[in-house]
Amino acid sequence: MSSQSAPLTSTPAFLARYLSLTQPDDKVQVTYVFSHPAKDGLEHLCNKSRVIDFVPKQASDLPVWDCGLVTDTVTEMVLRPSRVIDFVPKQASDLPVWDCGLVTDTVTEMVLRPVRLYNDPFRRGNNKLSCREAMEAAKGENPWFALEQEYLLLNASDNWPLGWPKGGYPESISSPNVHYLYGVGAKIQCGRDVIEAHFRAGGCEGIRIGDDVLMSRYLLHRVAEDLRIAVTFDPKPIPNMPGSGAHMNFSTEKMRAKGGLTEIERAIEKLSKRHEKHLALYDPHEGADNARRLIGSQFYGSDMNTFTSGVANRGASIRIPKRVAQEGRGYMEDK
Repeated sequence: MSSQSAPLTSTPAFLARYLSLTQPDDKVQVTYVFSHPAKDGLEHLCNKSRVIDFVPKQASDLPVWDCGLVTDTVTEMVLRPSRVIDFVPKQASDLPVWDCGLVTDTVTEMVLRPVRLYNDPFRRGNNKLSCREAMEAAKGENPWFALEQEYLLLNASDNWPLGWPKGGYPESISSPNVHYLYGVGAKIQCGRDVIEAHFRAGGCEGIRIGDDVLMSRYLLHRVAEDLRIAVTFDPKPIPNMPGSGAHMNFSTEKMRAKGGLTEIERAIEKLSKRHEKHLALYDPHEGADNARRLIGSQFYGSDMNTFTSGVANRGASIRIPKRVAQEGRGYMEDK
C-alpha cells in the first residue's frame, strides 16, 4: 500500500476563486443540513444544496424536495424550515420543503423540511444553511441550555489522533486532562487551525441548543474537511485516555431567580428517578456508548450505575457549581 498522502479534496484558495464570483441578487443557494441515523446506530450529518430564484417570506412559499436516504423503516425524509435568524429570508419557514435520496431497506425517499436558518460562512452572501427541527421542551419555563461539546481530531487516512505517532502514543505525561484538554504548545496541541476556523465560522450566529449544536457539528466537519482532518464525537475513541462528552448546562427562569437553588434541587430529585432511562436515551446505542466513557474512567467521569449530585463535584452525575450554591440560584450541569 502506498504511503503517499491522498490528494486534497478541497483547497480553500482554489474554492475562493469561485465563491468570489458575482451571484445574481435574485438567486439564493440554500444548503439543507440534517441528521440521518444509519444502520450502525450512529447519527450521520448530511447536506444537500439547491438554488431558489426568489426571496421567500414563509415556508409555504417553498416546494417540497425529495432525497434518497434509505433506512430499514424509512423511505422518505422531510426538512421543513421553522425559525428566524438574521438574513434575507425572514424566517425558517421561508425555505422550501425539499426531498433527498437517502435510501434504506424500506425507505427510498426522504423529505427535507428546514426549521432553522443560518448565514452560510462558506458560500457567504445571501446563501443560507437550514437545519432540521429539534424539539424545544418546556418552552414556558424559559429554559437556557449551554452544551460543552467535546471532540477528537483524527488523521483521515488512519483514524488515529492528529499529531500522535502513527499507531503509537505520545510521550507519557502525568496529567492527560490538563495537557490534552487545556494545554498549549506544539508538542501538546495540533489542529488549532480547525478549532479557530470552526469558532469563527460557527460564531457567526448565536449558539442555541438542538438545531444549533447540529449545525455547529456540521461546520466543524466542513472546516476540518479542507485540511483532510477527520472529526469524531465518539465518547471513547482511544482506550485509557480521556473520552469526549457533551455536558449540558441547564436552567429555567425559576432556577435563575432568587431562591432558585431549591428549584435546582427539585429538578435533580426528578432526574435521579430516571437515571437509567436517561443514560439509555442519551446515546444511539441505548447506554452502551455512555458505558464506554464512564465505566472505569479515571478522568472526572461519574459512576454510571449510581446517580449522584454535589456542589463543585465533577465526578457526580449532576454538578452544582460552587458559585451557584453560594448565590442560591443559577444552573446545574448534567455530566
